[in-house]
Amino acid sequence: MRHTRYQGAIVRGDSILLIRHLSRSTGNRYWVMPGGGIEAGETEIACVAREMREETNLVVRVGRLLVDARVEEGRFYRRQKTYLCTPTGGSEAPGLEPEAEAANFAITDVRWFDLTDPPRWSEYITEKEWVVPLLWEVRSALGYPGGIPASIERLKMLQWEDSHGSISAGQSVTGGPRVRCALETDRPMAWHIVRSAKESLTRAGIPQWPDCYPDEDVLESDLRAGNLHVAEIDGSPVGVATASEEHRSEHGGIRWRCDGTAVFVHRLAVLPEARRRGVADCLLRDIERRARALRYNAVRIEACTDNVAAIALCESRGYHRVGVFRYADADFFCFERSCRKPPKG
Repeated sequence: MRHTRYQGAIVRGDSILLIRHLSRSTGNRYWVMPGGGIEAGETEIACVAREMREETNLVVRVGRLLVDARVEEGRFYRRQKTYLCTPTGGSEAPGLEPEAEAANFAITDVRWFDLTDPPRWSEYITEKEWVVPLLWEVRSALGYPGGIPASIERLKMLQWEDSHGSISAGQSVTGGPRVRCALETDRPMAWHIVRSAKESLTRAGIPQWPDCYPDEDVLESDLRAGNLHVAEIDGSPVGVATASEEHRSEHGGIRWRCDGTAVFVHRLAVLPEARRRGVADCLLRDIERRARALRYNAVRIEACTDNVAAIALCESRGYHRVGVFRYADADFFCFERSCRKPPKG
């Protein structure tokens, strides 16, 4: 296993060039900065210049080191060193992977991304954990205003803690399921789980929020934002959950007990045939672990008063019933659980 990946931030005006990799073994496609491993007798500068020429067809002048970052365990490289590169010749085009990994990877596209407009990155970059945090660090190192958003810092923190075992995301519950972040390939199955759960509740006559079981576009948005998590039993997806940051002090006219940043569970869906396997409890446990790791103040969830299973789950997990409000001819309980440690003594 190679230790360090030497890569280039190729900058032209306010744009930076990324390449799109295709993993032949999985079919996944993702954006990365061009780069690779150093060859025997090669300097870091020479390595970066060679990689840029091989992978982007550009001749570059290699400048200062912008970012020197460790990579989470389990990846091909353990460290990434990113150098500023200025194009001096050639025309950008998908290059080749001439090294040992060429049998597994191909470069299928190159694209310039606007450093002044980060929100537009998401139009193309859906696998944000791969490259977006690094793009923000490069942007900051180049002196662009705004700094690195707290959400990106939290993403980096989660990556580090997941890889070092400080939180238990994905840890198996004894005799039960495992939870992991969703992949692009999970989208059809996630939509099937959501649709099946909705149909089951409808048949049972249980009212639902209009957005509790969204259309496929909303689910896709959750997946791209990294908010979608999948529960598996024996490798088969059986449940999904989404949760995102919340700052409101009240919900539906009900005031929350805990002030400050919280995480709100938007939807939690389990295949009907897996409901007695502890899937919902495992998903909620995973959300709570992540909320604590991110130093949120609370986890919040709503449950229809007719949904006995959802209410029982909240109460068994130690959630406080903050209040009840009426929406679309149905009553919904607001539940909240503090993530803050109680004071000593």
